[in-house]
Amino acid sequence: VSEPVDVAPQAPETRNQTWASVAWCEGAQCWLVAWREGYLNEQVSDIWCARVAANGKALDPRAIRLTDGSTLNDRPRVASDGKGFLVVWETLRSSTRSGKEPGLDWDVLAVRVSAEGVPDKAALPIAGGNHNQCRPDVAFARGNYCVVWMNHETGAYGVQGARVSPDGKKLDTKPVPIARFDQNQPSNPMQAIL
Repeated sequence: VSEPVDVAPQAPETRNQTWASVAWCEGAQCWLVAWREGYLNEQVSDIWCARVAANGKALDPRAIRLTDGSTLNDRPRVASDGKGFLVVWETLRSSTRSGKEPGLDWDVLAVRVSAEGVPDKAALPIAGGNHNQCRPDVAFARGNYCVVWMNHETGAYGVQGARVSPDGKKLDTKPVPIARFDQNQPSNPMQAIL
């Protein structure tokens, strides 16, 4: 085990850095580390990331900011397709629930980060709409990224997913149901669909 590595030693005005996630990119020969930046009692937090070389050298000493500091952004997760990276996270946004006054709930966003450490200019909406879509995770398999998240519906949470191509296109226009809460099965309420 090596000594600890300072991922972004020159990052400006850092706050608490939590919920780190990391992925290795074979083509770039580096890791991408993503984290949430902000105190836990604040109403605003950001998602940052930085690359680390195989030898432990910080490749982005000032870090790379993926969000704009306008709302809460939490729980980043990272995957690599072997050439670049996809970072997903949950963001708290305004939502109008059918027939009700506007409120706040969680949606899932994603940003690609190139092997050179350049993020897409805009986040890709993965899951949004009424109620919470939260706690995302991501993996790469069979030529695409697979993003999964918890989805609130009919008074309970289920799990949904969507594929994202390496070039940043969402391939599933409707979320793919993976598991749902079944009130008719009290002994095993979560029913796998796939």
